[in-house]
Amino acid sequence: MQANGWNRAVTIEMGGESRVVARVASTREAAYLLLQDWPKKSGYYYHRAIVGCTMALKGKLTDEDARFYLTDAATDALMPYVISLGPAYLDAFDAEIAEVCDQNVFKDQHYIYDNHAAGGLIV
Repeated sequence: MQANGWNRAVTIEMGGESRVVARVASTREAAYLLLQDWPKKSGYYYHRAIVGCTMALKGKLTDEDARFYLTDAATDALMPYVISLGPAYLDAFDAEIAEVCDQNVFKDQHYIYDNHAAGGLIV
């Protein structure tokens, strides 16, 4: 496992018409995603995720803390996510299967989310 790698990756639907999906498997990848590609670059949870990733990269927080802050920011931005059940680093075949499974889970989540009367996010 690489430095700052996670035991379980997070796959986030970034939104938009193209339904872009980002798979994040390390604190460094999370920080890059937040700084470069995050659609809502404001708010308490976004800033907490940035600070959390920075502190984890410096060794002052755990990488699992950084992952937690990333998922909080995703929830705040109403972006569905899935945390993988297995290791974050997979061989190419396993990664391809995991991506297809994650995409199918997102389809199911959108159905639940769109039909949830209270407007809450089910992840």
